[in-house]
Amino acid sequence: MTKKVFSVHLSTDVFSYLSEALCLETDLALARACRVALKNILNCADSVECANRISALEIDYFEEFHSRRLPVSTTLCERQAIELAAQKLSVSSNQVCSALVNSALLTMIGNHTKPDRITKTALTHAFKLNPNQNSVLAHLLSNGWEYDSRSQAKQESEVIKPSVYFAELGTGSGKTLLALYLAANAASNGQRTWIAVPSLSVQQQFLQEHKAKFPDSRNTLLALVSGRAEFVSHAKLIELIDQESSNKSNAADPISAQWTSQALQWIDKYADKPFGADRRRWLMGSFLHHVPSFPYADTDISLESDADTDDFGELSYQDQFDLANRSDVVVLTHHYLYLETIARLKSGLSGLRKEDSENRVLSAIYSDSNIGKAKGRKITRADVLELIDQKNETVARYIRANEVGRIDMPQILLVDEAHLLEENFSKASTTKISIRRLPTLFAELMSTKQVKSDKSLNRIQKQINEICSDLGSQHIDNNGSPVHLNWRALEGDSIGIANRIEDLSSVISDVTITGSSPSASKFKVARYALKQMLKASSQSAAFFTNSPVRQYPQILVGSVNHTSEFRLLFNHLGIERTLLLSATIYMPNTSGAWSAARFLNNLGLQNDEAIGYRSIHDTWLTDPVTLFLPPKPGEISKDFGTGHTILQPGNSPDEVKSWIAQLSTLCKWVVDSAVGGTLILMTSYDSAKILYEQLISEQKSITTRLLVSQPHTGYSVSDLKGQFISKYLHGERPIWIAVGTAWTGLNLSLPEISPEQDNLLTDLVIPRMPFGTNKSITAEVKKLTSSKHLQLLGDASSTLKQGVGRLIRRPGLQSNRRLFFMDSRVYSKERKAVLNMLNTLFRAYEKRGQLPRALIKKLIQSSDGATLIAKKPASDQIKRHSVKVGPSKPVPSKLEAVQAKPVNAYTEPVESTAVQEPKTLDTKTKPLTKSSTAFGKRKSSISDI
Repeated sequence: MTKKVFSVHLSTDVFSYLSEALCLETDLALARACRVALKNILNCADSVECANRISALEIDYFEEFHSRRLPVSTTLCERQAIELAAQKLSVSSNQVCSALVNSALLTMIGNHTKPDRITKTALTHAFKLNPNQNSVLAHLLSNGWEYDSRSQAKQESEVIKPSVYFAELGTGSGKTLLALYLAANAASNGQRTWIAVPSLSVQQQFLQEHKAKFPDSRNTLLALVSGRAEFVSHAKLIELIDQESSNKSNAADPISAQWTSQALQWIDKYADKPFGADRRRWLMGSFLHHVPSFPYADTDISLESDADTDDFGELSYQDQFDLANRSDVVVLTHHYLYLETIARLKSGLSGLRKEDSENRVLSAIYSDSNIGKAKGRKITRADVLELIDQKNETVARYIRANEVGRIDMPQILLVDEAHLLEENFSKASTTKISIRRLPTLFAELMSTKQVKSDKSLNRIQKQINEICSDLGSQHIDNNGSPVHLNWRALEGDSIGIANRIEDLSSVISDVTITGSSPSASKFKVARYALKQMLKASSQSAAFFTNSPVRQYPQILVGSVNHTSEFRLLFNHLGIERTLLLSATIYMPNTSGAWSAARFLNNLGLQNDEAIGYRSIHDTWLTDPVTLFLPPKPGEISKDFGTGHTILQPGNSPDEVKSWIAQLSTLCKWVVDSAVGGTLILMTSYDSAKILYEQLISEQKSITTRLLVSQPHTGYSVSDLKGQFISKYLHGERPIWIAVGTAWTGLNLSLPEISPEQDNLLTDLVIPRMPFGTNKSITAEVKKLTSSKHLQLLGDASSTLKQGVGRLIRRPGLQSNRRLFFMDSRVYSKERKAVLNMLNTLFRAYEKRGQLPRALIKKLIQSSDGATLIAKKPASDQIKRHSVKVGPSKPVPSKLEAVQAKPVNAYTEPVESTAVQEPKTLDTKTKPLTKSSTAFGKRKSSISDI
């Protein structure tokens, strides 16, 4: 495999000219100059032809240069050409690259010209920061953010000391813009920035914001880095088109003819061009935009790891890293940040093993630490973190940060939605073994002769089938929690399941995989993960899950915590400053005060290791909102008698049936009386699907307004957001039953119109407290090592705070917003801590509303006679093209014409349930009572770290 980055050294004359005459002081600026010079001298279009030109140049490829190493990235064509030329000239590829760069720069010096974009750029902003953003910026500056640590360290011959900052800004306060502002300032000083975001949709949000605020992108180049699933495989697409064309039954199908024609046109005209502000090619987003009638799933044409190296999609995927290494700002996901971090960690451990005995070195570190010398003394969290830092410092000596991984390390790291970083690191490190898929994989390997064994393969296949079938039939009544397999003493169902999985590991360890196909790779990963699970390791945990609804049994194996990776990333990989941004950093502590301790603990930081800021509450976030809470049991008994429970989620089929029936009644009243759009945040795809079916069965008139999040339908959160906006622009009041990432990062507002006219989202319904939405390995382990209730409450309160923030995204909105939190379980005695937390979170909402008495009566009636509709196959209920993407007619040039339509009218008015105007709402409703129940403090232990 060819190298991605070459090591370049400069002659004394060239280095002096760049650093003194052109004032290129940083390694990033110098490397950028080398990159531009290399590109200019090669002008590579064909690697073989380019290699011949390199060999023919009158350059001394044996000259030695003595400047410090500069990492220079190359395109695939350039690096192939350089390595071919190196073979012909019998020198190293680094030497060829250095000679070419020096020759090009000497020519530039002789002509007294400057390479493009290597000098400091004058930073021009087409925007101003708001008061909240300015407050954060002032706080950062007053605490050393702009401190020139590099030049100071050079004078004092000291190592640069990294700094970690964190700042909480409310939703809609402009975290995206602040991050781009800081990145632009870093670029003007010759520094590179990574912005880590939780999802692909937030990546696109940053890209669009950058395009709007930096119209002259030459000042600050921004690049995105995504996985292969975001790229189209040319080979798979052509194969699918050929299959469609050869199928005689499709000859008269207009949809088939339409999408294949559009796809061929996309290949000819658009595939190899940037998609809007995104400079990458062969993007899935570009394909779906130009081929809206595509009837298959994205995975049918997406790029995979086994793609041919000359596949246009694969080439574009690889070239994105070159684009990233030539950019000032790189926006990547939390998942990809983990991959870049772990690649460097593995490189350092590998170097340590080669030079010395890893175990001996680490054992010596342990012996010299406070923990090793404790001798009965209580071990503190500080002791554990100190030991981790000593280990990381040793490993870091063997890491060449810019020679491993796919992207050169930055000086500045900005993490958006940082409260999700631990969860996303955990998910990225988790191996998922599908019990139902494993027998199919083995059958594929047998049919293609990629497996062998001393024992009978047929017998092994039979054993695998039997064990997997047995595991698949295990229905665990564990309140939705997975069954732990190796973290502590097994009990109950865990014993039998663990024994069967041990049998499975023993069976598949008897075979040897000889192939290298994707199926072979997946089987090898599963076998390795099962072996890791059976080890009594304090660093990894395994869980078994089997949803009774989905019938999808899985084994999850992953790291217990990521403190070591976080501290390596923040302190030992060359990052000078890290800023952690989120709207959910400070949460209620045991006394009811706001605290960032839990946030810092999750990221392996102590309170004195990071500089924090919390913005002052903005009244525009809560003033337009009327808060509705479920009626208390005493109020229901007083009006309707005892024995009635409403809006109380449960786990049994009867409880779910009753709850969904009531929720459907509530949602019909909300959407009928809403001024604009409605967002219903659910905690699972299963409950979202059941609610969707219940609503359309009872009120078919809302079908065209209704959207629902479901997996494997081809619609991302961004797609559904686009449909939601499109429906609103065409005079409808859209309804979206949303799940997953819609709780965080979703921005449903229309900045192109005035706030007074923006009724895109006026109503937010949260039917249940989002307990258990964090399914990561780290979260599950914390439930076993500390108070499960407190861990669940911490995760749920964080998710709830994020979800509430979806309603108000800008100041100046009308006072017609309604927030419905409708989980009546909070009134039970055992949930006092939850009520205490809610009191703190909702304290700023002064306007309180009450559900009409007639609606409460209907909720009771729907509970007593709850009947769910008969289930139909998912394909009949939610189809890939059940809702057309984009507007069905041209969007009006003037939005006022759309706003003038009677959007508040509805066809089936609810008797005696008309919504009260905000001004007449009973604002004297008693506030939530503050509970005296305290949150318990977690005790620090080694296992927590």
